[in-house]
Amino acid sequence: MGYRPERLPGFPWNASRKEGRFQNIDSPWVPRWNDVFRWKLASRSPRGRDGGHGAACLPEEVLVDWPALRNPPPERIVATWLGHSTFLLQLGGLTVFTDPLFGEYCAPWPIPGFRRRRPSPFRLEESPAPDLVILSHSHFDHCDRASLQQLPRATLVCCPMGLRPLLARWGFRRVVEFGWGEFIADGSWKLLCLPAQHASARSPLDRDRVLWCSWLFSSGGRRIFFAGDTGYARFHADLGKLLGPVELALLPIGAYEPSWLQQPLHLNPMEAAQLHRDLKSGMSLAMHWGTFRLSDEPWEEPLRLLADARQLFGLSEDSFRAPKFGETIRL
Repeated sequence: MGYRPERLPGFPWNASRKEGRFQNIDSPWVPRWNDVFRWKLASRSPRGRDGGHGAACLPEEVLVDWPALRNPPPERIVATWLGHSTFLLQLGGLTVFTDPLFGEYCAPWPIPGFRRRRPSPFRLEESPAPDLVILSHSHFDHCDRASLQQLPRATLVCCPMGLRPLLARWGFRRVVEFGWGEFIADGSWKLLCLPAQHASARSPLDRDRVLWCSWLFSSGGRRIFFAGDTGYARFHADLGKLLGPVELALLPIGAYEPSWLQQPLHLNPMEAAQLHRDLKSGMSLAMHWGTFRLSDEPWEEPLRLLADARQLFGLSEDSFRAPKFGETIRL
């Protein structure tokens, strides 16, 4: 089936370009390549137990129950964290992958500093085939060619504006591009593209030529919000009012130090807890931490700060959880 996105009536935000580059709604400044180089030159090894390199600092790991995932109850939300921003989601008889990244590196070639700290729990031969893949933007740790090419080329891939030509070159035949506020629907399920505050690039020459986004996936009246990569922005409070409550939110909590560089791009745990409240989320699951070394905070710090944020906001531990590698959460 071919899909043509429609625009949600009255949606208040449009994706806009300036000199061919997409713009954020609230933040006129995002880091450039020279800012990243300046950070790397000044960066020091993160503090923390084992200097941030020991297994004690990493998320706990459990074995994925693949047989159960091949026969999920269609009326329940089933979410399995496979590391970083990769979830296997199941709802309404559909299997969905978010930002698939199964390989050893989150880079186009084997760079030691971008090596996975624990092997991916994904097993191609055991995993149910995806009906849908959703991509949030073009950065290598969210749009990985080797990982995507482990999936059937006939899989429906939904992506933000500007990413379709790359995916077509990789052999995917069913690619649908979205702008903010656009959606597709098929029977009982619906996918809505939402704004995020971030950036995009795969080289110094294509900065912000591809849009970035969050997603809302719904089926049978149940709704899942996938944040992708985002900094906290003023529009998030309004977004929560517009959408109404969601049952599950997948929110990043890592890659926030140094704040002068990362704050426009990534949530810290306190901001993630605020977004949880903005969305009136029944449950949130933490992602984008503990898998790759992308920033300067110690490995264990996001969990500690998330616990502090829950206490400050009066949230229970079950309302905003940090799942284990390979753990399946059922709602």
